[in-house]
Amino acid sequence: MRKTVCKLVLLLSVMLLFGCSKPAVHPDGIMPDDVFGLDYWIYCDVTGESFGGFRKLESWGITDYINGKYYTPDEAGLLKLPDGEYVSYGVSEWPDFSDGRKYVTSIFINDSDVMIFGLTGDSTTEEISAVLESKGFTKSEYVNNGRGYVSPDKGWKIYFDETDSTIRIYAITPSGGHLIF
Repeated sequence: MRKTVCKLVLLLSVMLLFGCSKPAVHPDGIMPDDVFGLDYWIYCDVTGESFGGFRKLESWGITDYINGKYYTPDEAGLLKLPDGEYVSYGVSEWPDFSDGRKYVTSIFINDSDVMIFGLTGDSTTEEISAVLESKGFTKSEYVNNGRGYVSPDKGWKIYFDETDSTIRIYAITPSGGHLIF
């Protein structure tokens, strides 16, 4: 009896250790055909990527990369953060911090030239609902002044902010929330 209990405890420990190291769904990071204007897609493996031409901002375990084309020099010639249009990519080692690989885990889009499934940050609420629901997305919570939608494969969430025309895309954590550091 004691051997059986020990084996069961060992088995459960192994299942817990390896079962919690990755999300339930981890899409392949391949950009959909009807997404235009982005350099990377959510869950894209960017291990070893140099991000040449991008500006790097680090904080709380995630590194944001903003394409240098969005920066403008100030009077002293120093590049300043964009206050208009931009796209930023949040990169972290999530979901598996032990393997040293890096993935795009968030994308913030404030550029009217970027299209996600034919939608931009300037699309109407009706257009957004119609397109995303036709693709199998389900409505999610309302946060950051925008309606959220969960992807059909449950691997990421997308928010359209109604106040500043921003699109936010987040990886979903195993607990169902989105990844924010």
